[in-house]
Amino acid sequence: GAGGERERRKEEKEEKTEQEKTQSTATLPQQWTTEGAKAMDEGWRVLWERARARFALAAAAAQGRGSSVLGYVYSRVGFDCGRTLRAMHANRMSWGTYQDDMCRRDFGEYHCNAHANNLVLLEAGAEPGAMVGMLDLDMAFTEESFVDIWGSKGRIAPAAFDALLHKEHLNFIEVSVSVAVSVSVSVS
Repeated sequence: GAGGERERRKEEKEEKTEQEKTQSTATLPQQWTTEGAKAMDEGWRVLWERARARFALAAAAAQGRGSSVLGYVYSRVGFDCGRTLRAMHANRMSWGTYQDDMCRRDFGEYHCNAHANNLVLLEAGAEPGAMVGMLDLDMAFTEESFVDIWGSKGRIAPAAFDALLHKEHLNFIEVSVSVAVSVSVSVS
């Protein structure tokens, strides 16, 4: 009867939910600690699942319209990264690319703050028109505030500052969209 059919559908739904949980858990990324890889903590798993479900809904809503949600996010993040650094450089500001005692000057190494782990995705609506926010601006400087610790009277020639900004630009591209080995300190 009708009661048996309802019970069968309920069991099928529970079984499907259990299968989805198993499939989802099987694809969870591992977390990395000083002791190595470990299974994702329960608190992070819940957040991961919530984000995965939201993405699945957005992807399903976009199907049939010839668009890709993931493609859009990827291109939009790239656009925002470029826009962010372009605005800094247009104002003659470096995010923090310089040589100090941690760098091998004879190898042409530089410290460079323009890297992917100094960016965050902003919450929707937090900054109108932007998806990406910048972090770690404590070592940013302008052409006027540049300090050369190797004694060129604290100033940098405009052409040398242009070269520095160009190096920062290339590093940012490399570490933001590729599988760069270094995402931080030494840039050659």
